[in-house]
Amino acid sequence: MWTRRWSFIVTRLAYLIFICLFALSACGDDGAPSDGGVPDGATDGGGDAGPDGGTTPAPPDIPWLADGVPPVTLTPCPEGWREVTGGHVTECDPYPEGGPATCAAGEAHFPGEPGCRPVGDACPTGDYAERVPSSGTVLYVKAGAAAGGDGTIATPYAELTEVSWSTLSAGTTVAISRGTYEGTLPLRAGVRVIGACAAETILSGTSLPIPQVVTVTNLGDAASVENLTISDPPQVGALVEGGRRLALDGVIVERALGRGVGVLDGGEVSISDVVIRGTRALVPGEFGVALSVGGAPGPQIEATRFVIEGSHGNSIYASGRGTQVTLSDTVIRDTQPATAFNGEGTGAEVREGARLVASRVLFSGNLGLGLLCFGEGTSVALTDVVIQETRPRESDGTFGTGLNIEGGASVEATRLVLRANHETAAFVGDVGSELTLEDTVIRETAPSSAMEPTVIGLDVRGGAHMSGTRLLVADGHHIGVFVKGDGTEATLADVASMGNGTGFARGVIVRDRAQLAASRILVTGENTQGIALFGAGTQATMSDVVVENSEPRPLGDLGGAGFHVEDGARLEGARLRTEGLRAYGFLAIEGGGLDLSDVTVSGVEAACVDTSCTEPFGYGIASVSGTVDVTRFEIRDAETCGVLVAQAPATPAVPLVDLMSGFISGSMTGIGLQAEGYDVDRLTNGVEFGANGEDIAMTMHPLPAPLDG
Repeated sequence: MWTRRWSFIVTRLAYLIFICLFALSACGDDGAPSDGGVPDGATDGGGDAGPDGGTTPAPPDIPWLADGVPPVTLTPCPEGWREVTGGHVTECDPYPEGGPATCAAGEAHFPGEPGCRPVGDACPTGDYAERVPSSGTVLYVKAGAAAGGDGTIATPYAELTEVSWSTLSAGTTVAISRGTYEGTLPLRAGVRVIGACAAETILSGTSLPIPQVVTVTNLGDAASVENLTISDPPQVGALVEGGRRLALDGVIVERALGRGVGVLDGGEVSISDVVIRGTRALVPGEFGVALSVGGAPGPQIEATRFVIEGSHGNSIYASGRGTQVTLSDTVIRDTQPATAFNGEGTGAEVREGARLVASRVLFSGNLGLGLLCFGEGTSVALTDVVIQETRPRESDGTFGTGLNIEGGASVEATRLVLRANHETAAFVGDVGSELTLEDTVIRETAPSSAMEPTVIGLDVRGGAHMSGTRLLVADGHHIGVFVKGDGTEATLADVASMGNGTGFARGVIVRDRAQLAASRILVTGENTQGIALFGAGTQATMSDVVVENSEPRPLGDLGGAGFHVEDGARLEGARLRTEGLRAYGFLAIEGGGLDLSDVTVSGVEAACVDTSCTEPFGYGIASVSGTVDVTRFEIRDAETCGVLVAQAPATPAVPLVDLMSGFISGSMTGIGLQAEGYDVDRLTNGVEFGANGEDIAMTMHPLPAPLDG
């Protein structure tokens, strides 16, 4: 380092002599030293022993810092899920390493299970399911049976239309043999229909103008359908409304028209061991929704061991106050585009006061949005949920957002993984919208298209509120956490933003009057700024924060900075540290304000030292017409200046810098002055100097430019 530093001094020696002479004539008796000495109130350490006990800053108190990641806890994994190691933290995946298996007809690979198995019961050796009851009223239907049957096992009905559905009483069982059947199931309350097995009992619906294959016609106990497949019907698979109840167990609904299952106006449906796939749109380019829930009074659906794949536009749509969808052990994947609606294929959309409770759920490969939550009163609770590989929408190549919250919706999530989504992993916007995250990993977010290059891990704006505890944002983003807009508030604790050295990465940005409260934060590997604030009214309060190990940016070898505060924004901070940076540790520029205590700056290299370099920097703490107040600080090996006090060009604003109880060592210039007539006593109250080229001097170093957000 000293070789680089002194070679830089030699190339500018004549210029520095001129500056020093200028200082002698211009500054008079204002206390500025003329020979590299120190004024009253400052101490020349005479070496590099370090500060005395009164000036030693307290270090950041981050118990997990030595581990390099916050204690994000995603384990123990849910039963049947596998541990995924090798990343920053151990994660959980509901499928084996190769992903879900491709299964035969009548089978599925449910999450948390080792491989394919029959949906519902395995096919029996006889004609009917082995679970057909031996007592009570049982009617039998067998494809190909002789005409004129009476529904007994000896002379079964041949067609569904032969069953007098409207006269069946609660407790009646209708057993359907292997075969393909045209017709519908208009079930009375408490009636049970059981096929032989989903692989070999097939219902194809009817060409008659009947809106659904399965419905419940009256109030009472839940009707049930088990062990069959509804395949390619020219209508909805099942529709329940008006307070009626239905249970689906071991059922496949494939390529239904408009909706796979609809639950409306107080209807109740329970789902277990069910697959809904390939739901078609009524009109090409519009929606073919697997599960549609809404209307007043609020309908209810509870589903477990549930696979949805290949729907169109939306896989799940839930709307309206009182509507509730409860999912567990569920997969929602590969939703296809509704081309008439921006080419989106949203995994699940919850809106206008509906509620979703999801545990052990995987959203994968959906289009445009993985999970959309919208509207005042809408609430979502997520536990052990993975949202991954959401693709940009087909219409314009944008979005690909994992979790999207707008319009006053509220989401609480714990043990959440957002992986390999596009453009923005999680977005929360609008007044009244809220997001609470605990034990969450956001990683490998990618650009959506060449037209939308910015990649954000967590985006909070428009007056929304967000809090995050034990949160990791890693790998691939341009901005780890982005907080924007008047009324927007974010609270972070035990959070790390980890860049991977690609692109132009920033850890945390707060701007346009937004507010941030943050504690126990690590920003590492970001190669532009670690933490940046922009705009009057923007405020951040931070404690126990480390910004370290900036990587060089891909163009021009220009390094990353630590804390950047601009244009009226303010940062209040305690126990802050920067280490291994390549531009500056702290910068207040053009009205930005820093009010800091217990600050450590260790190692800020100049990005380059040749004469053609326009941005060498290497500053520990810098004010360019900004306000800086620092108490108890230590600056070591900031290559160019430990502290730079400068007036921005072409502006009347002067820097306001006050230093108290600090130590500066290992810099070309301990304190560099580029503001005419500045009162040096404000910079030397209890400040000690170690081995610097000069302790205090007039300089003319290149100044960082405002970034303007």
